[in-house]
Amino acid sequence: MPEKTRHRLILCVLSFCLLITVVLGYFELSFALLWAAFVLLVCLVIRLIKPEIWGPVRPKTPPSSDIPDHILIRVDGENEESHWVDNVEYVIGRGEDCNLTLSGDATVGRKHCRILYRQYSREYYIEDLRSKNGTYLGTRRLEPFKQEKLLDNAEITIGYRCYRFVRGRK
Repeated sequence: MPEKTRHRLILCVLSFCLLITVVLGYFELSFALLWAAFVLLVCLVIRLIKPEIWGPVRPKTPPSSDIPDHILIRVDGENEESHWVDNVEYVIGRGEDCNLTLSGDATVGRKHCRILYRQYSREYYIEDLRSKNGTYLGTRRLEPFKQEKLLDNAEITIGYRCYRFVRGRK
């Protein structure tokens, strides 16, 4: 479901719940308070069970000096390509707004996957953005919107391309 549609649906459901709360408050205040507490509890449970419904959580951007140097090296091509992963959120896909644009490959989605850096744990994670052909970490296909820890020398397959995630030096 597109992000705009998902947000509109959530807004409509919450608006309906607010309307029910107001109507119940008109008749009996205690019913309105119970209903509001129930709606809040349901929202919290949904957030814990299926966080992708609410949309991806955007990490705060630390100063660039706090991000360790890592690179993606293409290992399946004749010409070696290397790309610095120097953002907190490094998006890979066919789209022009991606950090690493893989144009000309129909097996790669517009926003295929992303690599996230978590400053508090100083670790990298990879997440498939519900791509049609999937993102592979080693031989295992990643579940959409489920973040997997990236270790040094991890192999990442995106479409027909294979990359190795390694520590580098600028």
